[in-house]
Parts: sequence; C-alpha cells; structure tokens
Amino acid sequence: MRVAVKVIEGRALAESDLRRFEREARVRIEHPNIVSVYDAGRTHGGTPYLAMELLSGATLTERLAAERM
Repeated sequence: MRVAVKVIEGRALAESDLRRFEREARVRIEHPNIVSVYDAGRTHGGTPYLAMELLSGATLTERLAAERM
C-alpha cells in the first residue's frame, strides 16, 4: 500500500502548530471527501508525522493554478 506522509520539519515548531498537528492525527473521520489517517507518530529524531491515504490526481497547487486561468 502506498501512502502520503505529512511531516512538519525545517523550522522550530510553535506549540500551537504541534497541538494542531496532533489533533489532526487523533481525528478519525470516515467520509468519501476526507482522506483517511492510517498512522501517526514521531520519527527517531522527534519529527511528527502522519501516514495518510494517497490520492491520485493533481496537487492542490496545480488545481488552484488551473482555476486562476
């Protein structure tokens, strides 16, 4: 199974950012318009991550750019 992995790295995490990320990890909503979160945790280096359902198609950036045209 292929998954998308979401991480927050490359900068110091504000406490509010970390709380929001952890809240996202705990929410388990089953709906056809919301991606599923399969796993959450921290790497050995302490970086928080979410393993999520991988969707095919254009990225959000690509879709927004196409709508501006």
